Amino acid sequence: MEMKTKSRKFIILLSMGLFLVFFSFFAKFFDDYSLSNNSSSNLDVNSENVLSMSYNYAIKAQILQRKGKYEKSLKNINKAIGLNPSEANHFSDLANSLIWMNQYEEALKAVNKAIELEPETGRYYSELACILSFLKQYEDAIETINIAIKIDPQNIRYYKQKSQYLAYYLYKYKSALKVIEAAFKLNPDKLCLFELYEVQAGILLSMKNREVAIKVIRKARQLCPNKEIYPNLH
Repeated sequence: MEMKTKSRKFIILLSMGLFLVFFSFFAKFFDDYSLSNNSSSNLDVNSENVLSMSYNYAIKAQILQRKGKYEKSLKNINKAIGLNPSEANHFSDLANSLIWMNQYEEALKAVNKAIELEPETGRYYSELACILSFLKQYEDAIETINIAIKIDPQNIRYYKQKSQYLAYYLYKYKSALKVIEAAFKLNPDKLCLFELYEVQAGILLSMKNREVAIKVIRKARQLCPNKEIYPNLH
């Protein structure tokens, strides 16, 4: 009888011991899991804060740039890049600040980095073409703006940019006018149409074709009577 009692006691104690072992294991597991989740949550919050700070610096840089405070703008956009180096827009903003400071080679590196991060954004190729034109690499600028047009064929600004490079840098006036004609076929809105007329008139005046230029100017005035265009020509 005493042996049975001892056996039962042993079994109960063994069971309690195993229970405590398993309980300790699962308690530790859930504590670790909870800590892991909290840590992950804290990382997410920290990441959001870092991104938010980077965008704040970028906005500040844009405001300073508009005010003509280019060195301060440059410092802020570099801070934004330091916090978020995978944001293509930050490198685009950096390029714009550098352009205003006539640092074209550095601007070239910055906009190429933006393209590397987002190769399907037409605006970055437009900016690259602009920098190339400042460096007097006109043929390269036109090839680059062609990429922007291919990516976003409805963007009238790219056609204007290409036509101006052709007309005023390479003196290919007829080719420039063909680009404008292609843009007309895109059914641009009223404001874009006015701008196309303005560019077209400018090219025609450069070709000494004053009579046709004035006809285009009159079309533009009829379209937007409140906007000024070549006020000395009637």
